[in-house]
Amino acid sequence: MKNHALLLLFITIFGSCAHEEELAPIEPTEPDQTVDIIDISAKINSPIQTRDYSFSNQGVNGIFEDPEVKKLFQGSIHVNYSNNSSDLSNTDIEIVWRSNIDGILFKGTPNNYFESDLHENLSTGLHTIYFEASINGKDIISKDSIMLSNNIKLTANNTSKAVKLNWTKYNGDDFVSYQIFSEDFTPISEIHDINTLEYDYKDFASLTEDKNYQIVVKTEVPKDHIIGSNIESMHPGEFIEFPYYLRKIIKDPIRPRLYALVGHRNYSASDYGLVVIDKTDETFEISSHILKEDFFTDFVISQNASHLFLSQIGSDKITKLDLSNLENTTFTTHTDGWGIEKIEIAMNNTLLCYSNSPAMNGSKFTIYDGNSGTKLIGPIVNPITFNGIKFSFLNNAIYGGKSGSNSGQLYKYSISNNLLTLNTTPISTSLVTNQTHELFLTQDTQHIFWENHQLDLNLNITRTFDAPVKACSPANTFLADLNRVFDYHGAFTIFEFPNFPETNSNVTSSLVFPNESNIVYCRASQSNVINNGEEYYPANTQIFNFKIGKSDVY
Repeated sequence: MKNHALLLLFITIFGSCAHEEELAPIEPTEPDQTVDIIDISAKINSPIQTRDYSFSNQGVNGIFEDPEVKKLFQGSIHVNYSNNSSDLSNTDIEIVWRSNIDGILFKGTPNNYFESDLHENLSTGLHTIYFEASINGKDIISKDSIMLSNNIKLTANNTSKAVKLNWTKYNGDDFVSYQIFSEDFTPISEIHDINTLEYDYKDFASLTEDKNYQIVVKTEVPKDHIIGSNIESMHPGEFIEFPYYLRKIIKDPIRPRLYALVGHRNYSASDYGLVVIDKTDETFEISSHILKEDFFTDFVISQNASHLFLSQIGSDKITKLDLSNLENTTFTTHTDGWGIEKIEIAMNNTLLCYSNSPAMNGSKFTIYDGNSGTKLIGPIVNPITFNGIKFSFLNNAIYGGKSGSNSGQLYKYSISNNLLTLNTTPISTSLVTNQTHELFLTQDTQHIFWENHQLDLNLNITRTFDAPVKACSPANTFLADLNRVFDYHGAFTIFEFPNFPETNSNVTSSLVFPNESNIVYCRASQSNVINNGEEYYPANTQIFNFKIGKSDVY
């Protein structure tokens, strides 16, 4: 009886619980979300089919690649959904990059932004690149494609007087010629030898202007797409541009360097000083602009090339620059505040300093010990004003050149016991009429060049030239005027300077040979003073380096 009562109680409780569950409210559930796609598109974003412009075939847009460079392809997937559609995950989409030549380049999924970047090398040839998209590996829904030429590698370099083009050989068996294009629908040259893989382009209007170049292969049967090299841009000149007026430039006799003075012809300029230029076979660049607060009138290098001495006007000091570290010291001069216009160096760093104050009846020489800064002699009054002075170590003589509106004179002096002694009768010529000309001596100080004339150390004219000589190479191999480089002995032309960029009319030109293989041509444009709304021309200097090669000489 007891067991029967327990069973009845269990059934009663169980039935009561079941009844309570049936009466409990049921929470509604969200309807299932589905993906409802209107359309999906795959697009190649880079490179675009019209990236490059070839002048071949009267002008064609395309993609012309360097076959040795790894390519970057960028694509994206865009999906349009219907209302209330859920979004796909990036892992739901399969993408494929492939080439008609190289086959599948990549297979996988896009990133979280539905984008894909591919870095890939391609074999040489004319490629069609496809970017394809599908969902869960099913049939392709969308694809995009581009065509690119990956046939020839072109390099373009300046040689200082030309643009040198080099390219890789075409590997096809249908070759007719290489056509060379440069921003014109007509080739600048056509080469029919498949093994000729270089060309020097010299017919240009400007040394500084960049032009585009391309090699296009002409085939026996024209292709649907141009077989062209990558497009390279280059200018023919090797040059430095500097936004100041550089009034004088000289070379360092033992270091691969040039030095240039920043002149005063810079309208509202705040910096002057000295510019240091590195010039090696690989480098041609400004490395330093120092002493910017000082305006220097002249400079000279010591005989052993350890120091540079710089003079200035309006200040009684000479700056001595250690060329090993470019650190400087100064010492006091004695010009009553006028300063020094010309400075030259003699034996044992003796400095010959020339001043021409308006208060003087003529000019003055003062001689200092460049090692200690001590005044040795002077001032010595000279009734003649000079445009330039030079010293010869061979005979301890000073040469002074004066030019006027109708004629010029060249003088030879020696200095001793506070006296300036005229050694020979000055030479006069009507050919020397340049008010700013400075005579120069060859590096061995054996020969004098003064405008159109070459003279010996006794002021005998040994040669006369058609134009003023501006520079002589260190070993007396070459001479140069403003138009050409020519042989020192035979005076025959080595090469003529190409066309220089147009600039304002206030241009000063100077030349220097750093060595027997290069000549530097400095063209400095002074700024103008703005009057009555005139157009302002800022100061600017372009320094060109021209190589002298065996092909020039022989």
